Amino acid sequence: MATPGQRIREARTALGVELDQLADQTGLSLHDLVQIERDEVEPDLEILTTIGDFLGIDFEEQEASVRPD
Repeated sequence: MATPGQRIREARTALGVELDQLADQTGLSLHDLVQIERDEVEPDLEILTTIGDFLGIDFEEQEASVRPD
């Protein structure tokens, strides 16, 4: 399974969205987005949801499938 950073980068590039555009749309810093895409940090679900809402990625579904019952 792809990491959240990989999923974000793939969706962003497929949509033709530049990192600075994503930063403007989500209110996150360019530095933070670079670190997320490189999997240097593990953002919380709130940040992933903010990014996912713009890019059309459902991170809540992925989180639920990873959590043990």
